Amino acid sequence: MDRAVHYARPKGPKIQSRCTVTGGHVSISGLQELMKYDSVLVLDTNRKSINNEEVAAACFVHCRFVSEEEAVIVECDGRLNVYEFHNVPETENPEMLGLLKVALEISRAVDKSKPIKIALITDSELGRHDKINKRLEPIFGDQYLPDGFTLHYASAERGREVINNLMRFCDKQSSNYLKFLEEGSVKTSELEPLKEAPTVKHRYMFSDGIEIVNPIIKGISIGLGTTVTLYGKKKPD
Repeated sequence: MDRAVHYARPKGPKIQSRCTVTGGHVSISGLQELMKYDSVLVLDTNRKSINNEEVAAACFVHCRFVSEEEAVIVECDGRLNVYEFHNVPETENPEMLGLLKVALEISRAVDKSKPIKIALITDSELGRHDKINKRLEPIFGDQYLPDGFTLHYASAERGREVINNLMRFCDKQSSNYLKFLEEGSVKTSELEPLKEAPTVKHRYMFSDGIEIVNPIIKGISIGLGTTVTLYGKKKPD
């Protein structure tokens, strides 16, 4: 079952957020889906040519959505993370590389005695999500998404849900990082070859002190005057 939020436009609906639930029902608010995960990782990537080299910055934050009495609280670990990639092939998407990299790092670090369930929120390659999640198609190169991870979509351009706001935050931080890197104001470390893509060099950077000022959140609700359209398929005769 799919839950998708969109707005109308002449060439067709523009999706603002989308997730798929297997073996259950979706919620109107969109929060129940997020609370089912051990953690939710929101990642956005921008790229820029710096000193004749193609550089991409994948910025991401870790969150948890927790039910507390009658409210839902979003908890952030307080860290802004950045993967800086150099010379990702033009045929590949650096955002998919960032998602693969962080999923593999988490997989190596967690307790293997119990399954993990982590949502990866991205605004990239919506049309490929279903096949990537079913492990029918690689997420990057010839590598598949590790078990325990699921892609969800959220747009940074529009949308008023919490994941849209988090995506906009990561988008802004990614752009700022590239700007500061070009200006020479980022204290950098040595670039290292990337195991997942040997032709790519990378480094990991982070900053602490990220805080969500108002952690109590509300999802979408249906109020008075809301118009609902039901779609169905006619059974064959």
